Amino acid sequence: MEGGAAEAERVAAVVAAMLLDTEDADTQRNGCRALMNLSTGDAACAQAIVDAGGVAAVVAAMEQHAEDAVLQRFGCGAVMNLSCADEPVRMFLSTDFACEQAVVDGAGEQAVVDAGGVAAVVAAMRQHATDAEVQRYGCGALRKLSCACEQAVVDGGGVEAVVAAMEQYAADAKLQRYGCGALMNLSFSDEARTQAIVSAGGVKAIVAAMSQRTADAVLQRFGCGALMNLSTGDAACKQAIMDAGGVVDGGGVEAVVVAMEQYAADARLQHFGCGALMNLSFNDAARKQAIVGAGGVAVVVAAMRQHATDAKVCRRGCGALRNLSSCDAVCDQAVVDGGGVAAVVAAMVEHPTDAGVQLLGPQGLWKLAIGDAACAQAVVDGGGVSALVAAMGQLGAAGAEQAAKALQKLAENSKPTAVLEEVARTETDCSSWDGLQEVLHECALARLQTAEEGADVAALEHAITLAAAVQVDARALEHARGRVREIPADAERQVRLESFGLGSLEPPNEFVCPITLHKMRGAVPLPPSPPSHYTHETPHTIPCSFVRHRPGDGVRWALIRAFRHPHGAPQRQRLKPAHPQAASADFLPKPCPEAAHTRIRGGHAA
Repeated sequence: MEGGAAEAERVAAVVAAMLLDTEDADTQRNGCRALMNLSTGDAACAQAIVDAGGVAAVVAAMEQHAEDAVLQRFGCGAVMNLSCADEPVRMFLSTDFACEQAVVDGAGEQAVVDAGGVAAVVAAMRQHATDAEVQRYGCGALRKLSCACEQAVVDGGGVEAVVAAMEQYAADAKLQRYGCGALMNLSFSDEARTQAIVSAGGVKAIVAAMSQRTADAVLQRFGCGALMNLSTGDAACKQAIMDAGGVVDGGGVEAVVVAMEQYAADARLQHFGCGALMNLSFNDAARKQAIVGAGGVAVVVAAMRQHATDAKVCRRGCGALRNLSSCDAVCDQAVVDGGGVAAVVAAMVEHPTDAGVQLLGPQGLWKLAIGDAACAQAVVDGGGVSALVAAMGQLGAAGAEQAAKALQKLAENSKPTAVLEEVARTETDCSSWDGLQEVLHECALARLQTAEEGADVAALEHAITLAAAVQVDARALEHARGRVREIPADAERQVRLESFGLGSLEPPNEFVCPITLHKMRGAVPLPPSPPSHYTHETPHTIPCSFVRHRPGDGVRWALIRAFRHPHGAPQRQRLKPAHPQAASADFLPKPCPEAAHTRIRGGHAA
């Protein structure tokens, strides 16, 4: 407390001296230097300077002694220190997501702006363009002020001042770092500011700084952040990034890829880099191909693997891979070969509650699923089906519909069994997605019918489980369960036949359906009521034409009876027509003497 009180007293004394003699250059110069040094202390000291009117005193000195380069250095330094003490963390994503903004206390910056600090700093940089320290401190001040007062900096000519300084002092590492940080903040979430930076040559300045100072991790981080923000602009802004550095369709991309390769452990740089590649690859085939050619897929996948627990990195990575999966065979195959499927699946599993990952991940897998068969198979082999089913199960989530669309495409592209198996295993309800439900329903029904024709109980029971998972008709399921009970009995009868040496004996023709040539197994349930033009006088059986047939369902016996009896089926089992005129002789079956002794063999009269 005593130290703080002493510093407050010193601040008050300095400010009082500056206000007392504004005409004296030495007093103003020394006062600006003292406040610059004092403002390097803690936040309480900086606040004491603001409360004592120190900001206004510094700005007034800079305006009154504009020709004094040394005073301008100290003044810019004081403004820089009195502004935001934290590193800027402004970043923006144009595709699918609103901006992400750090909470910044802009009280200090606003005090500087209200006192005319932006204009004073820009004027100093313009008047002393040959003074490296003025330019360095000026860029630092504008970087800090742009944390919360970016529009004031742009309106005051800060963009042009920063770009000019970066171009003139390319060898000054701190100035380049401050300049990239300022342009990163100024390009945040505003198309007009973004366009102003591009028009002023800011993209070229950023890429040049990144290319010349690859060993400066902070500069590379700010550079990637600035390019990510600038890439949210229109097509002209994106193309300016691609063409920066004198490399057509690749300058900015190469700078980002190199930074991501060199600083793989820097999580913030990685999610800035992934964000830049995500924005640049959006909806443009040429830019996608340039990113793939520069090794963009590899650095994105590497970032997602190394920072698997960082939701921001994974979110931006999923977005970049989604955009690069463009239904273009070359780009799709590059994503698959680079391990993109596994990276997306791992991100979806690691971050099940992150809306961005759960939306962008399924979208990327969907784009691969609608590609060629090899890409669809890669999604299946990479665990994409299980991740998509899990995302689909989160009804109401943003990615549920995208996951269902991806699964439907996989099912339609000759992969229905894999999807059906996972849906049944997880007991996921897919009835909300009609297209997917229909495809899986057809697959399950086909599996059920095939299993019924065989004698493998386990296979049939599994087919029943799959069919039940997609709500196949209950009658079909009950029919299959009946077959499950029949199979052991059939096996037991076969064993008994073999014990008598009759195992290879073919069944009599009377036990073979004349239509399907399959062995008959007994009757099936009849329809609930006969057609309306028949009436019931006595208990009866339905004519064979109304029996729902399956192999061996008693159709043969009904046909044999019809052939053997002179009037078709026995009278006690016949149905009388509902209309009186139907009782005439013309409507009754005619006797057929030859048919009385006709036998049916193998489906043909003999």
